[in-house]
Amino acid sequence: MKIGYVSLGCARNVVDLEVMLGLLRQHQHEVTLAPEKADILLINTCGFIRGAVLESVDVILEAVEWKRKGKIHKIVVSGCLSQRYQEDLVRELPEVDVFLGSGEQGRIAEVIETLSKGMECPPTRWPAPRFFYSEDSPRFPLTPPHTAFVKISEGCLNDCSFCIIPKIRGAYRERSMESILEEVRRLCETRNLKEVNLIGQDTSLYGKRLYRENKLPELLRRLSQSGLVPWIRILYLHPAHFTEALVEVFQSEPNLCPYIDIPIQHASDRVLSSMKRECTQDEIRTILLKLRKALPEFTLRTSVMVGYPGESEEDFETLLQFIEEIRFDRLGTFIFSREEKTDAYSLPHQVPPEVKQKRYDRVMTLQREISRHRLGHFVGQTVEVLIEEADPKDPTLWIGRTRGDAPEVDGQVFVHGEHLRIGEMTPVKIRDSYDYDLVGDSV
Repeated sequence: MKIGYVSLGCARNVVDLEVMLGLLRQHQHEVTLAPEKADILLINTCGFIRGAVLESVDVILEAVEWKRKGKIHKIVVSGCLSQRYQEDLVRELPEVDVFLGSGEQGRIAEVIETLSKGMECPPTRWPAPRFFYSEDSPRFPLTPPHTAFVKISEGCLNDCSFCIIPKIRGAYRERSMESILEEVRRLCETRNLKEVNLIGQDTSLYGKRLYRENKLPELLRRLSQSGLVPWIRILYLHPAHFTEALVEVFQSEPNLCPYIDIPIQHASDRVLSSMKRECTQDEIRTILLKLRKALPEFTLRTSVMVGYPGESEEDFETLLQFIEEIRFDRLGTFIFSREEKTDAYSLPHQVPPEVKQKRYDRVMTLQREISRHRLGHFVGQTVEVLIEEADPKDPTLWIGRTRGDAPEVDGQVFVHGEHLRIGEMTPVKIRDSYDYDLVGDSV
């Protein structure tokens, strides 16, 4: 069968879809890049917040229209949306042939085989997600050949009041260090791999379930000393679980990207307590200042939330002051989304939408100024850039990233030079900076 796909949501979803497509290709199905021309369309959905839910539903409805017009024959919807809204989706979208939960990637070949024979699949029971891929799982790469996402854990042990992820991703589970290292080795054998991004819902917990102690520093050290890839990046570290050993491994291992993604969510102790974040403003400040002192060249990225129930003007000003004090290199802002089956859903004093939006705009305005100022320090410096794109109209213009820029979420470097290669690294002398991006010349 000719399988089309649509990927929605985070990098963890990308890995899930790569595994499903890998399994399908292993069973002799063809994967097509034109979803509207597929025999079967596989839509891997996100259901984290209301905006993601609406986007997923819109994509499904568009697929239903393609099916009505005869462009595609079958629709399979998988992922977090399916897991979260099981009965509702089956009832409201009968045109979809199969819904698979967030832990049923391993069933995809069986499902497609059934559909290809013109048979109906039995209703899914949506068990609690338990599946976790391994180094032996085939993957169909959806990222460029020079970069890859590798999951080290799945599910979550935290109980943040605003988050639905533990309920739709299942119990926290981990892969062994040997499994992770072997996967990276195999990826390097088939790809021109320059960068590995280690991901999980909370990577700072790594080792707690499998080894009964924090093993993230050891994993990073072993991966760095393997010499397999020049750039190793770790994403999504919870401040409550940050350790001194992690600082030490970043100081000693040059292959680790000098980049910390540590979502703080807020800076008001009252809000942090209601969010169940397990840390205070002073504790967060201590961690971040320690990082800045020990690793002055590091890029600090965080995420914050505005409009949480009961967030007062004083709470919000506290957040702004903290952002101004720490001056994060990268910062993402989310507007609180009231999600059913979370503790925050029923909290009193919900913030009006117009107030949420104003607070979002103020955070982004402040961060834009901070980012512009911090990027200005790069002017005149020579930095290593991983080339990712060529300008289709200008053969001397290229687009890349520094070690301080994670794929998809951070800024870019516009590089002027000749005969550069996508997937290769080049030294670039920075001559200008903007709000979030840099401009330079290949040296």
